[in-house]
Amino acid sequence: MIASGDKSVIVTACPDSGSDDNIISHDFAMSAGFKIQVSDSEPRRFSVANGKVVEAVGQVQAHCAFVTEDKRIPDCIFHVFNTLAVPVIMGMDFLRQTETLTKHTYRLVKELAPAMQSLRVNSVGKPKQSLLCRLNNYVGCARPDTGSDLDLVSRTFANSRGFAIEPAFEQLEFADCSIGYTSGLVRGTFSVGDFSDVRGFLPRGEAIDLEFYVLDSLNSDILLGQDTIDELGIFSSHVQSFIPSLPCLGESDVNIIRHIGKLERSVSEKLKKLKHTILASTPPRRDDDQSQDFETQTKLHEQRENARLEAVRSQPVPVGDAGNDSGAHERGASQIADFDGLRTNYSGHLLSTASLTTGSASVADTTVAATDGAPPMSPYASPTPGCSTPPFVAQPPLDRLSPVRGW
Repeated sequence: MIASGDKSVIVTACPDSGSDDNIISHDFAMSAGFKIQVSDSEPRRFSVANGKVVEAVGQVQAHCAFVTEDKRIPDCIFHVFNTLAVPVIMGMDFLRQTETLTKHTYRLVKELAPAMQSLRVNSVGKPKQSLLCRLNNYVGCARPDTGSDLDLVSRTFANSRGFAIEPAFEQLEFADCSIGYTSGLVRGTFSVGDFSDVRGFLPRGEAIDLEFYVLDSLNSDILLGQDTIDELGIFSSHVQSFIPSLPCLGESDVNIIRHIGKLERSVSEKLKKLKHTILASTPPRRDDDQSQDFETQTKLHEQRENARLEAVRSQPVPVGDAGNDSGAHERGASQIADFDGLRTNYSGHLLSTASLTTGSASVADTTVAATDGAPPMSPYASPTPGCSTPPFVAQPPLDRLSPVRGW
């Protein structure tokens, strides 16, 4: 809770260990009814993570308190930015005084960012302390920034240490809502420790493999984001690894960096990977598959044909005089002849389709050559010489129709 004069408001602030000062946005201060004090002296200047210098337009003096606690922290000064990526930033001086990052971490809550919201790099200025660390074989100082969602290194640092820079172009939003882009990615083994004049760097705890995005204009060599800070327990387990740092004269730092659209891109990449996996697991369609489709269609056609022939044969023949019996056979023969015509048309359609799609033989190629100079015959044609019934495409229909036709 922030209270100024007779106005008070509850707000979820961004705890930013990369900033020494408290920052408040102009729009939020006005909506809360706070009085903005404008100094007659030269305005306070701040350097954001990309090196851009921003001037504060005033300040607000207020009391602060945590919602679940009664204790108030008096005389908190908030510098006012015309544009700020978050409503309020609580700097490292406040966080150290209230022991929020060490003894009272229960005050910190995780926020679920909207899908379209960018990730943050909230670093503002150069802090009073830096973290002694080693990245691969190079010992240096890092800036732990709880207001940042990415681990970063400067282009100068990456080049001077001979890191292999991979392409990685990500859009970022900084504390003042300005936009920037990363220019690459480096991978390395990172550890926190102490330094001895005799033994050199002495690591504290296990080393971990990290990916650092390269930001050309980053105002520090190495910047650690929130996830790495939590994983290593920087403020709980490595307090002894902090050493004094030298801030630039006349400037304070404010580091808020948002990695724009991270969730949206993550979902898109996962969908692409899933699509690639499905396509890779699906074998290409070959001519053999098309031939199998043709064979399947033929077998289905034969099954339907057999069923209909069985229905014709199962029709009862009236018992009576020879005339009636002859009429029944004629009706049955007529039905069979009609079906033979339909079957022939369908068989020709299947064969012509196979010829077009698979390059298979035509109908004429389905006949077999007879011996002794006899004309070629279909393998499933009627054995009766001079029979006008078209040839079948399979043996079962021929066998089942033989008793009816007297073959």
